[in-house]
Amino acid sequence: MPLTTYTAGEVLTAASLNNNFTFAAANGMVFITGGTVTSSTSANFDSVFSATYDNYRIIISDITSSGSEVAVAMRLRVGGVTNTASNYNSQQARIYGGGTVANGGSTNDGSGFYLWACATSPANSSGACIIDITQPFLAKPTTALSSSHVWDNAISAYMWSSQGGSHTVSSSFDGFTIFQTTTTTAYKYKIYGYANS
Repeated sequence: MPLTTYTAGEVLTAASLNNNFTFAAANGMVFITGGTVTSSTSANFDSVFSATYDNYRIIISDITSSGSEVAVAMRLRVGGVTNTASNYNSQQARIYGGGTVANGGSTNDGSGFYLWACATSPANSSGACIIDITQPFLAKPTTALSSSHVWDNAISAYMWSSQGGSHTVSSSFDGFTIFQTTTTTAYKYKIYGYANS
């Protein structure tokens, strides 16, 4: 059904309004789940990918950490088990506050997809990351694209980065983990599915 538009003086019926809500839900992002991760070295998100959607958006906000400059990454999961095989490729373009550029990448390893570097947690430190992940549940290679920005008030440093990564094996995944090797990180998250039509 098409989206109905209205002009001044027209009567808005409940049925028409509900049809517009249905249209919006079928043609945009649909909320799946959200919450808060508190002071963790890793957090698992299981049963969030399904046959309902091919592609997903993950929004991470209010990022704080117990340490600085520690890489945070994502690995894919299925059935509650994290895939650590050497099938991840990840590339990053990073720009620091003074304009310094630092790029990086890895090929065919188990490190997962790079997401952001930690910002410490005194007042006014924060960060955010937006991740688009394509066809994780389908038995096809999975691609993740993300952009992040963190501000570390303890050392007056900030960094913007853009990342791209792929998992090269045609496997089906129903979840993911976000982790770092040292320090703990806290953040809020929201997970959405992109409507298929």
